[in-house]
Amino acid sequence: SKLAPLTIAALSDATMAAMATAGKLNNLTNAQVLALPATTIDSVPATVIDNLTDAEVAGLSDAQLAALTPAQMAAMATAGNLDNLTAAQISKLAPLTIAALSDATMAALATAGKLANLTPAQVAALPASTIDSVPTTVLATLTDAQVASLTTAQLAALTDAQMAAMATAGNLDSLTPAQVAALPASTIDSVPTTVLATLTDAQVASLTTAQLAALTDAQMAAMATAGNLDSLTPAQVAALPASTIDSVP
Repeated sequence: SKLAPLTIAALSDATMAAMATAGKLNNLTNAQVLALPATTIDSVPATVIDNLTDAEVAGLSDAQLAALTPAQMAAMATAGNLDNLTAAQISKLAPLTIAALSDATMAALATAGKLANLTPAQVAALPASTIDSVPTTVLATLTDAQVASLTTAQLAALTDAQMAAMATAGNLDSLTPAQVAALPASTIDSVPTTVLATLTDAQVASLTTAQLAALTDAQMAAMATAGNLDSLTPAQVAALPASTIDSVP
């Protein structure tokens, strides 16, 4: 901890990693941490990097931020020193690093408008527990292929507003039958009619009564036209509201 910041900054990645493994970086000062290049800042112990102030964290370069590990970012979030990061800076974090943030932290960042510049790679890396914090304006910029690459758990965790925004943007057109089947009743009404029309009789018959009851008149009409309602069970038919039951063959 007595080495000049520029001196420790000159150490190689291998040397810093070895010192970290040996527990010899535990007393690094904030000035030493701030002087480290992106190639070695990932060796700073989480218990050290969480000592940085809000202003010091906000002063990290884009390259330094991109090099931070999930453990380091989680420690800083717990310490509450991410408050001065901008949306632009958060967009520089590695996907797995932002994915390590807690639901509470992500929700707070969303409320503060700091997730507005998330990249598609960052969104794709988020677990189901935090993807509901992604702004609708971000999700609307995803391509059909990027939406189709989301897991069923991620899609099922999206809010009605998020799904509606993607439907409006026209990027739900490549949803797979498995993804449609995983959607809760609260969001299945956002699925394009063109997607529902491609489902097989068996896939439609496997939808829950709650999912079927939530479908719009246009969705049910599209499936009727496609001829994929032929295997509905009596229980499914009974669950349909008056507004859509006229589509049943």
